[in-house]
Amino acid sequence: MREVSEHLHSGVNDLIKDLGWTLSPIQEAAIPEIVDGNDRLLVAPTGSGKTESAVLPIISKCLTENWSGLSILYITPLRALNRDIDRRLSKMLEPVGLSVGLRHGDTSQKERTKQSKKPPNLLITTPETA
Repeated sequence: MREVSEHLHSGVNDLIKDLGWTLSPIQEAAIPEIVDGNDRLLVAPTGSGKTESAVLPIISKCLTENWSGLSILYITPLRALNRDIDRRLSKMLEPVGLSVGLRHGDTSQKERTKQSKKPPNLLITTPETA
């Protein structure tokens, strides 16, 4: 069985190392499966690394396959989580050269226009966004 790092883009491996992260059991189990294109439902306690389990393999594929803007959509279940997810994902994506945008019902028309003209690589939204 290959190491998890062998499944990830070198930039993602460098990011994990630079942030001083040690992968959690859910990350070790999910990352190779998601990188290989398999669908997975991640169920684990709060704080166990589910977000990273899903996002790290997706940004790895984005970097490997050179995806264009707005190729990743992250839907938070509650608008109240938007800012926290925005901070966490920006910390993960910006060092590898990918951008993050946030869209919700109160997003200004100016920001919406900016996002449509130069879409971020990953857009965070909620089901309630209009």
